[in-house]
Amino acid sequence: MLIKKRNGNMEELDITKIRVVTIPSCENLEGVSYEELELGAELMFEDGISTVDIQNVLIQAALNKIDVDTPNYTYVAQRLALHNLYHEIKCLYNVKGGYNPYDLISLKDYIEFNKDRLSEWY
Repeated sequence: MLIKKRNGNMEELDITKIRVVTIPSCENLEGVSYEELELGAELMFEDGISTVDIQNVLIQAALNKIDVDTPNYTYVAQRLALHNLYHEIKCLYNVKGGYNPYDLISLKDYIEFNKDRLSEWY
């Protein structure tokens, strides 16, 4: 199955790249499983799906699994949504490297990047 990357390139679906997100999202939560999450999401995958849509499908799969018996999927969905937000910020500010949100951009760089907008506010 081919997927469309954020830069427009097409590549083969690699489940290990998805697990970079799903395993930490389920970590230390009782009653959740990254395997079940991936199985639920895989049913919604289609050829040519974008990586942004894969993120949204994973979040939706977690939301679909929230139940009285499995309330911790709420936290899985939240973690997936935060990961997606951090990734969008990295793309916006053209930041390379890991997924630690506190390493994404310094306050000085943020102000420099947004100085035109900030001057309109003040």
